[in-house]
Amino acid sequence: MTLWQKRALLSALIWGIVAAGFLVCFLSGYGPSAFIEGNPRRNIGAAFLAAGILSYTLLLYFTKKRRKARPVLVDERDQTLSRKASEGAFFVLALFVFLFSIALHDAFRDKGSVPIGWLWSLAYSSWILAYLSQAVIALIFYSRMSSHGEG
Repeated sequence: MTLWQKRALLSALIWGIVAAGFLVCFLSGYGPSAFIEGNPRRNIGAAFLAAGILSYTLLLYFTKKRRKARPVLVDERDQTLSRKASEGAFFVLALFVFLFSIALHDAFRDKGSVPIGWLWSLAYSSWILAYLSQAVIALIFYSRMSSHGEG
């Protein structure tokens, strides 16, 4: 397993846990109506996001190339898969934000405004989805590569 595969696997694990925690936090308290300023659920959601960012940062720090350590093998396939996974994650995120925004528009068009809790949900979930989808797509590409005898 290459360094980038390990990073993708650990990243998927980190952001999967963050996504599950955020969903439970968001949906367990009457959804967006309770996800407003002053409500502890919003702060708990922010704590899940902060824990994900911190964990991911530590993952990158502890898996970076050390000067005195033996060199980590990274070839063109890893770089290509990483690029393709990032492109796929961008597409997933753009589609998610677009569809979420259209759904909010259609759901609240007659009321004239969207409850702020939905916007917090969009902000937090977009961040989580960006990292989670990149890691999952990278793992899918690595899986396909190894099933074709290339890994």
